[in-house]
Amino acid sequence: MTLDERVHRYDQTALIYKIFFKRQADYFRALVKANIRHFELNPGDKVLDMGCGNGSLCLALAERGYDVNGVDASHKMLTAARDIRHKHKKKNPFTNLLIQFLWGDAAEGLPADDKSFEAVFIANTAHSMDSEHRRMMYREARRLANKQVVIIDYTGKRSFKNKFYDWFEKTDSTDFSRNGIAEMREEFQWVNEVPYDEHTSLYICKP
Repeated sequence: MTLDERVHRYDQTALIYKIFFKRQADYFRALVKANIRHFELNPGDKVLDMGCGNGSLCLALAERGYDVNGVDASHKMLTAARDIRHKHKKKNPFTNLLIQFLWGDAAEGLPADDKSFEAVFIANTAHSMDSEHRRMMYREARRLANKQVVIIDYTGKRSFKNKFYDWFEKTDSTDFSRNGIAEMREEFQWVNEVPYDEHTSLYICKP
């Protein structure tokens, strides 16, 4: 799948993801709170969210005091994320959240120096890509991360929810469910799977 095809797919769903932002943000707040002990991070550390979408994970991380950069290849997703950030700032004028949204394709490479971020997060993105582009993204994350790469995605057990999102995003997560962990273990020094719920795990990877 070409970059244009992948971007078009997410441009089409950007409005829906904007509408469901609050639900996603609450989900990621709970996930981050439950797993904060697994992150080798201190307040003020720079982190990167690859494939940031509507920025819901970026917000959850920024609320923990991290300096967050979100990158996405979909301009419409970035527009939605920036609009949401602006509205959040208006509602919370005394909250100083460090979030910056930038355009970029993680699979093709980003204009940042090696080890520019203490950690790189990849949430619900890997399953929507083919194996070649997943591996390209992992290598770029490995290059950019100083301490950790945290991949938040499906477990090997597919559910109705997985299948619904496949239909909604016009993707097929079957390959990721079958081969995702094996690919990560080939691309990183080591991988620790931390289950979060029945169908989601955090894969804590050493660059």
